[in-house]
Amino acid sequence: MDMAFLPLSEADKALLNQGYDKALSEGHKGLFHEDYNRAHTLYGNILIIYEDDIDSHLKSVILASMAKCSNKLHYYDRAIMEATSALDKDSTCVIALKQRAESHYKLNHYEQAKIDINDAFALAPSDIELLELLDRFKTEDLNRFGTYLYLML
Repeated sequence: MDMAFLPLSEADKALLNQGYDKALSEGHKGLFHEDYNRAHTLYGNILIIYEDDIDSHLKSVILASMAKCSNKLHYYDRAIMEATSALDKDSTCVIALKQRAESHYKLNHYEQAKIDINDAFALAPSDIELLELLDRFKTEDLNRFGTYLYLML
């Protein structure tokens, strides 16, 4: 995946040289503290620098986290690409399915969103974040159309 990332600060460059685990932890902190650009850049650089050192599951999680950052920054097409790349590495990555569903929904691709929601729900039927996402989709549809657009059949 060819992505342009924001320039790294000197501190983040040094952090990346200390190993992917420390940089990954900082990426997660950035995501938690809503510093989505920094988190996305750290995640992307981890994938480039440590490509041979991390397994496909971790790559999938990192790509799904990048998709979450992209969604938060309203880069929905980029989020779809990142989530799809994550799913190519691990088809059971619920985080990636949720992020791709979110992106499709925001782009009014309701059928694709429905497929991803159903797939995620089959893998994690008690996932609180997934249930909240489903409720939000239904509420937004009710407000938009005056009726529920059922995402679950």
